[in-house]
Amino acid sequence: MTCRMEYSESYSDMELVHDALYSFNLKRTGRAFDANVKAKKLERSEALLLYGSGNNEFLGGIVWHWLEEPHKVFVDYAFVSDTLRGAGLGQ
Repeated sequence: MTCRMEYSESYSDMELVHDALYSFNLKRTGRAFDANVKAKKLERSEALLLYGSGNNEFLGGIVWHWLEEPHKVFVDYAFVSDTLRGAGLGQ
């Protein structure tokens, strides 16, 4: 499968990753978590999204935020679709 990556600072793109992860966890566990942890765009939040190049299907992504001082990056959440699980893309 051919994929393309897209960098984004858009809240709606970060929400796409969050919502996919939320749905995946809900389907696997049957348990919902507190809606108050809904995706928040922090001041220095960024995302990398993975799409199928032929059909533009959302396949996964990672959202992070970073601090200038003391130069740290924090991964907020990451998601890889079922079609790509086990392929090493989420490592």
